Formats: sequence, structure tokens, C-alpha cells
Amino acid sequence: MIKELAQDSADISDLHQGLFKTQQSLSIFVKSIDPQKQAAMNHPRYLDHRKLVRGIQLQRSRLRVSRHGMEATPYQPTYQNHIKNGECFNMNETQASEQQKPSLYERLGGYDAIYKFAGEVLRTCMKHPDIGHIWSHMSESTFQKEHINFVDFLSVHWGGNAQYRGRDMVTAHRGMGLTEVHWQAVMECMDECYDNFAVPTDIREEVTAFLTKFKPAVIGSPSYRDVVLAHPEMDVAKGMKSVGITWPKP
Repeated sequence: MIKELAQDSADISDLHQGLFKTQQSLSIFVKSIDPQKQAAMNHPRYLDHRKLVRGIQLQRSRLRVSRHGMEATPYQPTYQNHIKNGECFNMNETQASEQQKPSLYERLGGYDAIYKFAGEVLRTCMKHPDIGHIWSHMSESTFQKEHINFVDFLSVHWGGNAQYRGRDMVTAHRGMGLTEVHWQAVMECMDECYDNFAVPTDIREEVTAFLTKFKPAVIGSPSYRDVVLAHPEMDVAKGMKSVGITWPKP
């Protein structure tokens, strides 16, 4: 029994060494990340590191010595964590994913690829004559927040491990006064970016179909500026509902 305990202790030692390697790898990786993404603190590599820490803690908690007979109860995992080159991955999950179609997140290249693509979409929209004015008086920090929220929103819905901290689509677009003209302009910018990034046809169609689902929550709201100016008696802090205007309509 003592030998079993020693073996389990050695296994824990190996896991600790793996954790140390992962921490080193993560430290190097964090230094290479754009400061804006570091601020978000939800990059998938952060989440992978947290999973590894929890796995180590679970391994240690499962190893216990009985008061009667010095018997060690080795950890019997429901899945097998592997550490390779400082990275943690789940073997069973990996095998299962190989039998399934990869997520859109994976097919697009993961977080960094979506980060770059989203930035290019916003840049292209800024140049479009029908919607470029939207960013004319937007501050740098507001744009950066918009960008990272856009990336996280897409990543979450497309199968990534990111966390979206922004507002829901209705709240985010209520009062902007966006119309079909604005929507079509965005779609034109998307098409341009698809071409620039050589996105395959099937992925283009999937991405466009996904975005189109949110169209009712993006266009059609009256302009909040117009509502305020049309109702001099309105308390501007109470919103459109205070003067009987509801969007979207129930």
C-alpha cells in the first residue's frame, strides 16, 4: 500500500511539473498578447490554465491516506488530462470532437483569427460611405471596447471559450436609428472581408446566416436623438418608453 501511495505522490509531482511548465508557457504567451486582449482576461488560454489548476487540485484532494492500514485511494479520473508542451487538453473530449464536425470557431482559426477578422470588418465599415459616419465621433477607448465585445460575442456563439461581457443586441442598438441601408452596407463590408481573407463559400454562408438572425435586433429602432428632440417634455434619462415609444414592438 505504501508503494501505491508513493506512486500516486509521484504522479502528483509530475502534474505539478506540468503545471509549472504551463505557467511558464502562459507567462510568455501573455506578454505576446495585445494589451487590449489582456484587459479582457477571457482569452481561451486563460481558461485552459484555470482548468489545469482545478485538475491539479482535484487530484490532490482525491489522494488520501486511511487511518487504518495506510491505504491510498488513487484518483480515478472520469477523463484523462494530458500535458504536452505546456498545454492541457482532454483526451476524451479530443476523441469525441474528432468524430464531430469542428465548430465554426475552430474552422475559422480560433480566437486570434476572429480577432483579426473582426478588426478588419470594423475598419472596412469605417470606410463605407453609408455607415462610416457612425465612428466619426467615437473615442478610441469606446472603439476598443466595441471591438473586443464583437470578438467575444462571435467566439461565444461560434463555439469558443470566450466570455461576452457586452449588452444584449436589442439594448446595444436601441436608439441608433439604423435602417435597411445600414444593414446592407455592413453586408457589403462583410463580403469584402470574406474576399480579402479568402473565406470558403460554406463558411461565408454560415457566418452570414448567423448574423442575419440578429437583424431584427439591429435595425428598425427610432433614433434616440430624434425622439428626444420631438418630445421637449421628456426626461432624457428615462428612455423612449417614458413617452410611449417601445422598440422592438411586442
